[in-house]
Amino acid sequence: MKLIELEKERKNILKKRMITRFYLFFITFCIVGATYVTFVSSVMFFTFKDWYKISYFSKFMIIFIFFIILILTYLRYCKSYKRLISLKFRQNFKEFYLKPFIEKKGFKYEMKRHIKADIIEHCGLFPMFNDEGGNDLISGEINGVKFKFSDIILQDYIEPPEVEGKISMFYYSLSYLFYSKNFRYEDWKLHKYTGLFFVADFNKTITSKTFIMSNRKPKSSIKLKKVLTDNYEFNKNFKIYTDDIINAMYILSPALMESIIKIKNRFNVPLNLSFLETKIYITIDTNKDNFEPNLDENLITKNPAKKILNDLNAILQIVEILSLNKNIFKI
Repeated sequence: MKLIELEKERKNILKKRMITRFYLFFITFCIVGATYVTFVSSVMFFTFKDWYKISYFSKFMIIFIFFIILILTYLRYCKSYKRLISLKFRQNFKEFYLKPFIEKKGFKYEMKRHIKADIIEHCGLFPMFNDEGGNDLISGEINGVKFKFSDIILQDYIEPPEVEGKISMFYYSLSYLFYSKNFRYEDWKLHKYTGLFFVADFNKTITSKTFIMSNRKPKSSIKLKKVLTDNYEFNKNFKIYTDDIINAMYILSPALMESIIKIKNRFNVPLNLSFLETKIYITIDTNKDNFEPNLDENLITKNPAKKILNDLNAILQIVEILSLNKNIFKI
C-alpha cells in the first residue's frame, strides 16, 4: 500500500466518522433519555405529569444531571467508535512504516502480540491487575544482548452489579458512572497502566532485588530499604529500593546512572526500572498506545511517521545507551 492510498483511507474514515457522529448522538440521546426518565420516576416517585409540582431547583438538577450523563456517554461512544473504524487504517500504517523499518534492522516485529503476563508480574514494577493486553512486540539482539519490548495495557476487571428491577438498574447506572472515569478501553475494566515495557539481558547475575522508581513504589516494598546515591540529579528524579545495599551500589555505577537519566530526559515521562536475576526491566509510562498514527493528522504534510520512527529508534537504542556490557560496572 502506497502513502497516497493510506492518506486517502484516512480521509474516508474522517468523512465516515463525521456523518456517524450525528447518528451516534441521536441514538445516545434516545437510550440515555429513556433510561434516565425511568430512573428518575422510580427514585423520586413521580411521573412527568407531576413535573409542574416540583421545585425549580429540582428541575434544574434533573436536567443538569441528564446532560452530564448524556455528554459523558456520547464521548465514550465516540472514542470507542473511533478506535473501531480506524483499526484497519492503523494496521495498514504499521505494515507500511513500522514492519519494514524494524525488519531492516534485523529485528522481529509481531503487531498483535505483547510481552506475557508472567514477565510483567515478575518484574515487580506494576500494581496488581487481572487483565492484560497490548501490541507491537519487537524483539532482537544488539551486541550480544537479547531484548524485547511492547506496548502493554493493564486493567482490573470488576464484577458489575446484578440488575433485577428499576432500583437495581439505577444502582447499576450509578456504579457505572462512578467507575466509568477509569474505564479506558472496556466497560467494567479499571485502567491501571498503558505504556511501554522493555526487557533485556543484564550481563551480570544480580544477587539482590533492586528497584529504581520515579513515580510509584514497587509492587511489594516489604524488606526493601531506601538508598541514596552520590548523584544529586539521580536522587532528585528517582527513589531506589533494594534488599541489598552493597549489591545495589555495585549495579548503580556512575555510568549507569547517567544513562538512566538520559533515557528519562529523552522520553520526558516517568521511568521505572528493576534489576532481578539476569534481567533489567524498564517501564516507560507514556500513558498511550505508542506507534499509532494520529487519525486527524495528514500523513503527507504532517508526516506523523517521522516522530513515531524517532521514538522507535530511541527505544531500540536503549541497549546501547545503557551500555549493557562489562563497561557498565566500571566505577
